[in-house]
Amino acid sequence: MAKLTLSDKAGVISIGQGVASAITFVSGIFLVRLVSKDDYGTYTQVLLAYSILEPILMMGIHQSIYYFMPRLPEDKQKTFAWQTIIVSSFLGFILSLIMYASSGI
Repeated sequence: MAKLTLSDKAGVISIGQGVASAITFVSGIFLVRLVSKDDYGTYTQVLLAYSILEPILMMGIHQSIYYFMPRLPEDKQKTFAWQTIIVSSFLGFILSLIMYASSGI
């Protein structure tokens, strides 16, 4: 497989972020039309709480992958990836517990 240049990598990331933004925009349009105002308000409140708590709990782990992964030897990259997946899953579980505990259910 050919090595990607820095501009190719930046392009892939930019395209991915553009697609994610488009999906968020389109899903908002459909949700406004398909669900009640109360349900949509609840949805936006949950997204607001998530957007506040997620950066705090993740501590920039997903950004650090871009720095550390290319600098590791090939035999250590798989271990690093699995460690990152495990830590991210654990922090996601903690976030879900916080969101559930604060839901008032």
